[in-house]
Amino acid sequence: MNPFLSTLLEGAWPGLLAAGLMLVVLPWSKPEGRMRILILGFAGLLSLRYAYWRLTATLPPMEETVNFIAGSTFFAIEFAAIVGSLLSLMTLTRTQNRSIESDRMAGWIRKQDPLPTVDLFICTYNEEREILERTIIGAMAIDYPNKRVWVLDDGRRQWLRDLSADLGCNYLDRPDNSHAKAGNINNALTHVAGLDTPPDFISILDADFVPTKNFLWRTLALFHEEDVGIVQTPQHFVNPDPIQANLLVADSWPDEQRYFFDVVMPAKDGWGTAFC
Repeated sequence: MNPFLSTLLEGAWPGLLAAGLMLVVLPWSKPEGRMRILILGFAGLLSLRYAYWRLTATLPPMEETVNFIAGSTFFAIEFAAIVGSLLSLMTLTRTQNRSIESDRMAGWIRKQDPLPTVDLFICTYNEEREILERTIIGAMAIDYPNKRVWVLDDGRRQWLRDLSADLGCNYLDRPDNSHAKAGNINNALTHVAGLDTPPDFISILDADFVPTKNFLWRTLALFHEEDVGIVQTPQHFVNPDPIQANLLVADSWPDEQRYFFDVVMPAKDGWGTAFC
């Protein structure tokens, strides 16, 4: 056999074997099962084995000063990446499913009298009509009686003011764009705080976020604990992301949003480190 191919095969077969084992085992793994920890532990051991090999078999001898410094620098950078990967694997060993909690507490929020007032903020600057109309209609169609929908227009567009009136929601702009989106939200918070009936909760939607009909019932149910201040919900793309579109794998390759909200965030929530 060609020496190059022989060397390539010798170096590649452990990785191919590990990948094959993963493909066999993963379909049998459940996010909340013990198999999850075994798989993550196996991946961690492979990372440590690789780091050991890099440290003991690839660094130039100290006598070759320039080569040693260069090789050690690259190893240090690579080792930092390995440590980051190991921390990520450790984070993924736990998971928290809030859907079960939301289902369990659905009766609690429906029994509140009066129901909390919720203001939904739709933040926009230069999005086109087709996108905004869909978002506004989705927000207005939410199944919750005590809600108000506000379009926060940092573009100060007359057609959007008219559209908001036609669809029955509130419209709010401001004289400048100071502090961008954060300033837009703070301006709206100041405005609604001064109303005769200020809101009990605020829901913030981007211009292209179309909420589901039961969005508020399920999110408000998670505020049954008094120390909960923020609830963040998963987001899903309607259209394929660039990788899915370019490789024509939208039906079999999950987009980055799904990985983040279906895998990473539940794991961080399991450790109490979820962020907004």
